[in-house]
Amino acid sequence: DSVGLQGNSLATIRQMVASGLGITVMPSSAVTSRHLNKRLTVLDFTKPVPERRIALAWRKGFARPAVISVIQEAVKMLKIAGLEPISATA
Repeated sequence: DSVGLQGNSLATIRQMVASGLGITVMPSSAVTSRHLNKRLTVLDFTKPVPERRIALAWRKGFARPAVISVIQEAVKMLKIAGLEPISATA
């Protein structure tokens, strides 16, 4: 009977792993050089590499459409490896 531990933030989970409490899967943005230390080993996935799609959605008639544009532009400016914006669909 094993007991599972969980954390609620990437920083907490990364620290738990560094402390020897297990292993985890994290996005590459959570393991940049500023987050690494000698107690962590980062391995890349072998092919086929898992992927995910994250979407920005809002309801028709949203009262502040300019906010959506600001968020879209902020995401486009992110420097995350493999980030590929897709076209909006109606």
